[in-house]
Amino acid sequence: MRTILAIGLYSGLISMVAMGIGTLTRSSAATVSILFLLLLMASVLLGGLGSSFGWDWLVTISTYFPNVAGETFITGADQPYSPVVGLLTLIGWAAAALLAGAVALNTSDA
Repeated sequence: MRTILAIGLYSGLISMVAMGIGTLTRSSAATVSILFLLLLMASVLLGGLGSSFGWDWLVTISTYFPNVAGETFITGADQPYSPVVGLLTLIGWAAAALLAGAVALNTSDA
């Protein structure tokens, strides 16, 4: 039951990230592209580069992307951090995206 609720909460938070990015870019193509990069590629690329060059700080940053935070929160795993930190990380991503979208909307012409 916990997993089902976690999946629902994850989906809602990712939807908020998408809405914030969509409001920020005002383009559906740009929104989908950014979400694809953010959710599927960025953490893998940064983690791979960090591992290849021995940059531990880059590997650490790559663990705080929404896909890794969501996986940690949904599965309840303790690696790379606790599920509560995963949830807080997702909330932070959603809040940042919504805030950026709100600022862009308030400062634009339309």
